[in-house]
Amino acid sequence: MPEVRLRYVGILRLKTRQAQETIQVTTGSTLRELLQEVGRRHGRQVSGLLLNERGYLADGLLVLLEGGGRPDLDWIFTDNAQATILVLSPMMVGG
Repeated sequence: MPEVRLRYVGILRLKTRQAQETIQVTTGSTLRELLQEVGRRHGRQVSGLLLNERGYLADGLLVLLEGGGRPDLDWIFTDNAQATILVLSPMMVGG
């Protein structure tokens, strides 16, 4: 099972009450599914900062993979994948 370490910055750190967490995802899961899971774990306030009502990235949210790269929401976690995802909150990204 792929393991994903999430690092939160700014308002996401405040709302989740943690700087990072590790989540195991099923092989073949997408980034969208991971963000939905984070929203389920941390509630509506966090969910609304990650995805909008149509299921797209919330305005101003930036998701970065360790080593660079900005995955789209259909990015798939493969077997033995270990990804660190930095989730920058809307206030950190600017507008």
